[in-house]
Amino acid sequence: MKSETLGKDTSEAEVTNISKHGIWLLLSEKELFLPFEDFPWFKNASVSAIYNVELLNQNHLYWPDLDIDLTRESIAHPDRFPLRLLWLKVKTPKPTCFVIMPISDVDGYDVGHFGRVYEFIIKPACKNTGFKPVRADEVQVTNYIVVDILRRILDADMVVCDLSGRNANVLYELGIRQAFNRPVTLIRDSRTPTIFDIQGLRDLEYDETLSRHRS
Repeated sequence: MKSETLGKDTSEAEVTNISKHGIWLLLSEKELFLPFEDFPWFKNASVSAIYNVELLNQNHLYWPDLDIDLTRESIAHPDRFPLRLLWLKVKTPKPTCFVIMPISDVDGYDVGHFGRVYEFIIKPACKNTGFKPVRADEVQVTNYIVVDILRRILDADMVVCDLSGRNANVLYELGIRQAFNRPVTLIRDSRTPTIFDIQGLRDLEYDETLSRHRS
């Protein structure tokens, strides 16, 4: 469903609301309603994926997380397009796993260490269990970055949180996820001791040298 990108202008397209019947879209100062009955691939999509919309040119909108491309005309007149038939050919998006972990280098660890943890341990584990892994530095920002990250933390089907190094930002984001009672898997490396405030929560330990995880 993807068309050629001729440049994009995200300032003229914005999802303003999501109801149980469909989504509201502000397009060039005109509000449009996309009912799930006519646009069914949005119905089970995550909130963050729906809000992440781009205006590729004056006639095309694109939802990169869902790989959905729609024209203005198809939105305004869905009866003229066989969208329901196309829905049968659209792949159901994979459930997402947002990864909370140190992004920058941490004192006491080799340069790029946590990038390797992500590549060699977390990403393969997510893919093997049917999840699409996403880390904060991979989020396509469409507005204020904090809002985008918060949406990912709350909307993701699963979260993996790496407590290694006792990073303050990691613990802050973990607290947000837990405040909404959303599922999370805790991991830490073998050199990081149990954190007192969350010592009652079970975590999984991995080898800090990554020697058992590299191919």
